[in-house]
Amino acid sequence: MKDLNRQKIILFLVAGVLGFLFKTLNVPIPYMLGGIVVTFVSKTFVDPKTN
Repeated sequence: MKDLNRQKIILFLVAGVLGFLFKTLNVPIPYMLGGIVVTFVSKTFVDPKTN
């Protein structure tokens, strides 16, 4: 359970950083796209830890 909370916090921070990067690049709706991109990449390429 602790690892799941840690993973959520990391994903939240990465989404925020990516949203800021998109804002700097003048991409429309940057913070929404940041979260969508991070979620897509994590669901597609990262294997969930099963204990």
